[in-house]
Amino acid sequence: MFFKVIDGSLEEKDLIWDRGSCLTVVLTSKGYPNVYEKGYEITGLESLDESIMVFHNGTKYNDNILVNNGGRVLSITSLGEDILKARVYIKT
Repeated sequence: MFFKVIDGSLEEKDLIWDRGSCLTVVLTSKGYPNVYEKGYEITGLESLDESIMVFHNGTKYNDNILVNNGGRVLSITSLGEDILKARVYIKT
């Protein structure tokens, strides 16, 4: 889409909208936004439902172990028919 906007070829048919809802929860390190510690191991991401997307904000690998490396650590995003159903996926 971005390239079509740049070259002026974007058409209405290129835009496809989903009627569902999207919910994102930002996971932060204890103490954020003030003083917070780094280096806590992050586990369990491999067992999340396939409807959940994980965006890494403040993470890094330390000897092949995923750890937090910032105050805003992960953004967990879920899709659902409505906002309540999207929220259910994140709570489970």
